[in-house]
Amino acid sequence: MKHIAKPLIVLLVVGAIFVLSQHVTAEASGKDLSSMIALAEKGDAEAQYLLGSMYIKGEGVSLDYHEGRKWLSESAAQGNAKAQFVLGNIYLLGYGTTQDCEAGEKWLRKSAEQGYVEAQAALGNLYYQGYGITQNYQEAEKWFRISAEQGNVEAQANLGHMYYSGKGVSQDFQEAGKWLLMAARQGDAYSQRLLGVMHHFGKGVPQNYVLAFMWYRLAAAHGYANASKTIGSLNKIMTPEQKKEAEDLEKNWKAKHKFSQTAAE
Repeated sequence: MKHIAKPLIVLLVVGAIFVLSQHVTAEASGKDLSSMIALAEKGDAEAQYLLGSMYIKGEGVSLDYHEGRKWLSESAAQGNAKAQFVLGNIYLLGYGTTQDCEAGEKWLRKSAEQGYVEAQAALGNLYYQGYGITQNYQEAEKWFRISAEQGNVEAQANLGHMYYSGKGVSQDFQEAGKWLLMAARQGDAYSQRLLGVMHHFGKGVPQNYVLAFMWYRLAAAHGYANASKTIGSLNKIMTPEQKKEAEDLEKNWKAKHKFSQTAAE
């Protein structure tokens, strides 16, 4: 999932159902619909999850929110973490039903407590924003960290943001840099841009225009529009040699991390 808007931390749940549809399409491909329905009716939780998600998205079947929620609810009640995640998002967004943030939080938490990484990151966002529930930075940091430690790029970026801004935690540039670097290595443009800021102004690291220029250029290449403006300001104070060094570092970074333009789209 990509960041929708930055520097504000955004709710992962906004795009969750659409992202999940990619998984559903892959998992359901090649499976006979009638067989899947038969399995779902016999109580197979995975079949119920797939069928419910298909109805919610209208993929392979006619769009039917009521039927989708029915199967997802049955699957979630049996403990299917993916169904719990999707169902939580449906209630949080009021996706084809009345919005119910309390129910949304309940199902996200059930999924997160089972170790579903996307749910953990989404729950962190939910608590950070106080979206329909009581804002709780301690819970936000906890769930971001759990998810980030398992490699979730959104959680890494958002945890880094919390420590960079000092919002909800004690400001700690070293801790911020650690998580932002992890996310940046996964191609997260916001984290790359923030690492540029840290090196540009010497926040928690020695001031280094070369590294700042490199991170800004990577952020711009990954689609972070505002990075281009900062590149222009650095251009005015850097020597040609510094720019060349930064461009070489950028080229090496892209080669090492298998950068492609697809990542920026």
